Amino acid sequence: MEGLSPDLEVVQQDSGTVEMLPVRHVDVAWTMWVGLAAAFAIFFAVLEWLPLGSQLDMHQRATLAVTLWACTIWITGALPKAISGLSIPVLLYVSGATSKSVAFAGFTSNTSLLVIGSFLIASALNARHLDRRIALTIMSWAKPKISSFLKTYILAQTATAVIIPAIVARAAIFLPIVQGTNALLEPGEKGQRARQAMTMSAVGFAAVFAGPLFLTGSMPNVIVAHQLNHQAGAHIYWFQWFWLNLPLAGLIPIMYFWTLRHFKIQDVGLRHGPETITTERAKLGPLNLTDKLSLGVVALAVVLWATGHFTHLSTGLVAVGAACLLFLPGLLSGYWQRIERHMMWGVWLLLGGAVCMSNAFTVTKTNVWLSHQLQHFFPTADWLVLFILAIVTMQILRIGIVSNVGSIALFTPIIVTLAMTLHLNPVSFSMGVLNVDSYALLIPLEIEACLVAYASGEFTFGEFFRAGAPLTAIAILYMVVVMIPWWALIGYPIWQP
Repeated sequence: MEGLSPDLEVVQQDSGTVEMLPVRHVDVAWTMWVGLAAAFAIFFAVLEWLPLGSQLDMHQRATLAVTLWACTIWITGALPKAISGLSIPVLLYVSGATSKSVAFAGFTSNTSLLVIGSFLIASALNARHLDRRIALTIMSWAKPKISSFLKTYILAQTATAVIIPAIVARAAIFLPIVQGTNALLEPGEKGQRARQAMTMSAVGFAAVFAGPLFLTGSMPNVIVAHQLNHQAGAHIYWFQWFWLNLPLAGLIPIMYFWTLRHFKIQDVGLRHGPETITTERAKLGPLNLTDKLSLGVVALAVVLWATGHFTHLSTGLVAVGAACLLFLPGLLSGYWQRIERHMMWGVWLLLGGAVCMSNAFTVTKTNVWLSHQLQHFFPTADWLVLFILAIVTMQILRIGIVSNVGSIALFTPIIVTLAMTLHLNPVSFSMGVLNVDSYALLIPLEIEACLVAYASGEFTFGEFFRAGAPLTAIAILYMVVVMIPWWALIGYPIWQP
């Protein structure tokens, strides 16, 4: 997946999860060496030679060099994303951008603790097949029609977004379940359209659209909240995030009905009944005491996340504390080796590096310099024109970055500073612009969950564009028509700084 080979295959693991692995593990593409060379050429050019004017001091120049190095690595796939994340603080320190404590601070931040704790919780649930149990239980409510199955998959994705913190992890959980449903579909052209709709929407779109609702539903959320808290003093935690983004739930039924209309699958039926789901649930057996206690710990964590404004417990502390409780003797301590194998360590390393880069932007005030450069391209115009222009600009610039986390880490400090420079509300302006990034559905490479769906081989890039691009346009319109009035209603009018 990280560039070892252009061909991917979906491999199902013993735990029920799936991974996308290169078909050939020894094939090293020459483009990787070119990408790595280009990254370091850009790094040294910015650091030593490129004439960027006297506005940049040595710390800002080094921060910009590291940022462009990371972007080049992400676009070319020259290094695994985990290694690129780990390399960022190293380069920040050795290039003189920041001190060592600041360079590595992203890995000890509340954001990093929240992510690693949430990943441990998600892996623990996976070890006991509780994530699969939740999904199958919700699916069992569906009628034996493709539209009903699609609806329940979307509902299941939304429900599991509370406890599974990465959209790519949710997509991986649902892919084998959706493929099982696809096997029940009638043959022919109608069945092919239904398989495309189920894979694209139930695996990819549903994971994406559920993500922005909850702070822990997607890793970009915690980066945005971290930066707004750090840079604008916003005090956004779990409940505040949910309240700010609650109307985004309205995009989920829009996505559902658009899928039905676009693929014309309202009347597609199944060759067989939903016996497969009943069989799979029976294989899991009844809940035992360990399962019930584990779910109780997760429920406690969700309650503490939601009430953090009153308890003054940080979300990271709650996540790590809940993860520790799950491994008490008698619960999941005996599952550690299995959980360790399926932990998303690489995603955590990527996110930690991304947060380090965001911190460096703020500490060195590189974000201020970049926002001033961008301001020259923004006309003196109404706030609505500026808002839409910022969204379109970001969508164009982020097409080559095969990582939602990477693009959000790069643009968040710039967008927050740009809002303050333009004398707009940093919370509503930044969340509106950056939330659209979660709905970047022009090509499946823009968001990893859609890449998981694409690896199934059920649809092409062109078919994905025709289904996904209108949803991106709808999301932009929704931000203007629904979210901006909502934010103004609850005290964050975009036109007031």
